[in-house]
Amino acid sequence: MFWSLFSFPDMKRFISIVLTILPIFIWAQPNYETSSDLVTFLHPFKKGDFQNTPNKQELFDSLQNVSSGITIEIPLRKETYYWPNGKTKFIRYYQGNKPFGIWHFYSETKQEKYSLTINNNKAVLFAYSTNGNIKSEQKFKIDDAHIFTQCKEKRLFPTGAIHALGTRNLVLLANGNKLLENGKWVYYYTNGMIQSKGKYKTGKKIGKWIYYDETGDKESQCFYESGELISQKKF
Repeated sequence: MFWSLFSFPDMKRFISIVLTILPIFIWAQPNYETSSDLVTFLHPFKKGDFQNTPNKQELFDSLQNVSSGITIEIPLRKETYYWPNGKTKFIRYYQGNKPFGIWHFYSETKQEKYSLTINNNKAVLFAYSTNGNIKSEQKFKIDDAHIFTQCKEKRLFPTGAIHALGTRNLVLLANGNKLLENGKWVYYYTNGMIQSKGKYKTGKKIGKWIYYDETGDKESQCFYESGELISQKKF
């Protein structure tokens, strides 16, 4: 039981969580097409979205295993949105007003583009390349107030090779809360060799950063203070 374990007071709280995810997710995509798809995917439908359109809501009972040998029926609402060509654009589920299960977003050619799952105090957002490989994976921690406090991020090249690994933490800013790079980050070349590594603090490079060429030899060593380059040594 995925989303049923995640307690949302109301859909406004869910929207606020989505708005926290979106800027971070979009920024991380070097070849991201458009943010409007994700906004539509994650924003709750309005009544008008079902009037004079093929979009639909369906109510059904789903059998869920709650423990070994014990199964119960859970009433669910399924919402389906369509592309103009009639192909399914995305499918999502609710238990009452609580998002439930795994949501899927598809391209006009029926390839999966995104999936989103929330399980208790964790959330995972995936984006997929046209070849089916995962383009990015973001694993979020959610506190008791349903706020995303930390994100372990893995960015991938189109081939599926790792592009970057690191962590983001919640930072309170004057223009809103953001999850910014914090702690150690490592960036890679497409051949798997390390391109650079170092640390961030609230989204800015700090301390020693080391840069390498594609064969693994050191190219330079830099020192930063609050994102500003202080010194550089080339090898």
